[in-house]
Amino acid sequence: LDGPAGAEAARFDLFDDGMNGDGASGDRVFAGHGTVARSRDPLGIVLFVTDDLNVTHRYDGLIDPLSTAGDLLVYDARLFADNVNGDGVANKGELVRYGVTVNNIGPFTLTGLQASAGNDTLFIPTLGAGQSRTMTYNPNDRRSYFSVFISTEYPLTVFPLRFIVHDDRGNAWYPSTSIPVAPLPFLSNDMYLARTTGKADGNFELRVIDPAVFRGHRYSILGVDSIDTSRNHGITIVDSTDGRILLRNHAIPDTDGFTMPVTEGFKVTRGSVTEHPGRLVQWGIVRGTGHWSSSDATNVLDLEGKEGNIGNAFEHWPSGGVPFERQHTVLVTYAGTDSAGNLINGADTAASFAYRYLQNADLPPARSEFTPWIKNPGAGFAYQEYSKSAPFSAWDIDANPPRRLMVGFLENNVAAGSVDGQYWPPRSISTVNNSIASGPREWFFLFDLPYSTAPDPSAQVDIWNTPTQLMWVGYPRRSGSAVFTSGDQYRLRAGRAPGIGDSWSFTLNHDEFLPSSNSLLQNFPNPFNPGTTIRYTLPLPSRVTLEVFNILGQRVRTLVDGPQYAGEFSIPWDGNNDDGKKVASGVYIYRLESAVLGTSASTFVESKKMLLLR
Repeated sequence: LDGPAGAEAARFDLFDDGMNGDGASGDRVFAGHGTVARSRDPLGIVLFVTDDLNVTHRYDGLIDPLSTAGDLLVYDARLFADNVNGDGVANKGELVRYGVTVNNIGPFTLTGLQASAGNDTLFIPTLGAGQSRTMTYNPNDRRSYFSVFISTEYPLTVFPLRFIVHDDRGNAWYPSTSIPVAPLPFLSNDMYLARTTGKADGNFELRVIDPAVFRGHRYSILGVDSIDTSRNHGITIVDSTDGRILLRNHAIPDTDGFTMPVTEGFKVTRGSVTEHPGRLVQWGIVRGTGHWSSSDATNVLDLEGKEGNIGNAFEHWPSGGVPFERQHTVLVTYAGTDSAGNLINGADTAASFAYRYLQNADLPPARSEFTPWIKNPGAGFAYQEYSKSAPFSAWDIDANPPRRLMVGFLENNVAAGSVDGQYWPPRSISTVNNSIASGPREWFFLFDLPYSTAPDPSAQVDIWNTPTQLMWVGYPRRSGSAVFTSGDQYRLRAGRAPGIGDSWSFTLNHDEFLPSSNSLLQNFPNPFNPGTTIRYTLPLPSRVTLEVFNILGQRVRTLVDGPQYAGEFSIPWDGNNDDGKKVASGVYIYRLESAVLGTSASTFVESKKMLLLR
C-alpha cells in the first residue's frame, strides 16, 4: 500500500488459500490481511506477482484508491418540492427536489467535498470531524437541492438515492439513502391550450390533478405586462363563469411546474410559452438570397450562431444589459451592392445613414490606409462618424405602424481589419474570424431610436462603456463574394411573452376525465417476465385493496392498500413477493376490492388471472 508521496505504508502477503482457509493451496484465490494506520490521504494499491521463473512483476492502480479517512454518511432525505400536485409526497410520475444531511464521522477534517447524484452536485468546502451539513432549499439556487424523476412504473414504495462523494485529496465514498414514494392519486396527460386572443409566443399546457372537484366552469388565463418592479411578465387565472380571480399576477410557470400551485383541481404548466419578451426566437430570410444567415453557403453573411452572438450578448456588456422588452421584431431590407460592398444605386432608399464605431481606436493605425478613418482616438467602441454607409434599413414591425430604426456598425483597428468607413464584413479565413478581437470585427447594431438623416447625440459615444438605446447586435462574417439585391429582406423575431391582450380559455368538466364505472382490466403484458402492469378505474374516491394470490389462494403480494382519488390507475408488479423475493413461474390471480370513501361495505370486487413465465 503506497501513501500519497509514494512511500510504502504497509505490506501484506497474499496466500493461495483464499477460498476456505483450510491451509491447503490450490484454491487459486489469493488473500491475506493486516492493519494500516488511518490517513487523511487515500492509499494506492500495488500488486507484486512472482512467476514460476522467479521474476517479480509490479502492477499499479488495479482498483480505486483505498480510503482510510473514515466513514462519510448521507441520510435524512427530505422532500423539498414535487412538480405535479404539490402535495408534499414523492409520487410516481413526478420530478421531485430533495435535500440530505452529509455527516463526517471520521477523525479528519475533510475539504473540497463534492457529493453527486445524477446531474446534481453539492459542494461543501470544509466538513470537520464529527460535523454534518444539512441542505437548505432555495428554489432559485440550483446548488441547494438534488432532483430525481420517479417513473410511474417504479414497483417499490421506497426509492433509493445513491451518491458519489469525493474530496480534494482523492478519497471517495459511495453512500446511499432513500425516500418514500407513492402512486399519484390521478394520472393524466397534459392538455394543450391554444391561445384564444393576442400575439404571445407559444401556448400553455394544463395538468389535471383532481377532476373530482371540477365545476364544469370556463376558465381564462390572462397575460399581464408587469407583475413586479422588474417589469416581469406574468399571468392571472380567472373563473370566467362566476368572475372569481383564482390566481392574480403570478409569474409565468417554470419549465418543470414547481412554481405553480394547484387551482381548483388543475395546474397551469409552462408549455411552449416564452418567459421573457425580446429573446431571439427566430431569424432568417424573408425574401431574396444574400443575407445574414446561420449557414455557411456562398451567398450569405454568417452570424456565427444564434444564442449569445446576436442580441442577448448585451447582457454582459460593461454599460449594462438591454431590457428584453426593448428587443422587438425587426425586418431588415437590403440595398443592392456589388461584391466589394459598394452601393449600386446611391439613391437606394434601403441604404441608411449609420453610426460608425471603431475598436482599438486608441491605438496607432494598424495599417497606414486606416489613418484617415480614425477620427476619434477613444477607448472601447469609440464613435467615429455618421454617414450613409450601411447597405440596409431596419424596421421595428412590432410597432404600429412599423417604424424605421437607427443603425450602426463596428470596425476594428487591427492588421486583419478593414477600416474603410463602410459596413461590409470581410470574408473570414482560417486565421481570421470576424467575431474575435483580432479579426475584422465588423458587427452591426440596431438601435431603439427613430431613424433620421441627422444623428442622435445619445449614440455618438463609446457604446461599449456608455449606456445607449441598443436593441440588437450581430457578428456576421462574409462567405464568398456575396452581394445583396435591392429588396432582399431578413427578419430577427423577438419572443413575445404573455401580456395585455393575450388569453387562453378552456372548460373543465368532471365527466370528461373520470370513468363512469369501476373496472378491472387484463394485465399487460400477459404472459409476462419479469414484470407486468395492472390497470383499473374508480368513478369515485375509494378505499382500495389490490392483491396478488397464487393458485392455492395464498397471498403473495399487496400492491395497493389505501385511499385513492377517482380516475384510471396503472400499477406495476415486478414478479416479487412482499419479502422482495422472486416468485416461481405459474398462474397468479390479482384481486381488486374497493369501497367508496365514507362507506363501510365494498362496492366493487373482481379478480383476474395472469401467467408468469420465468
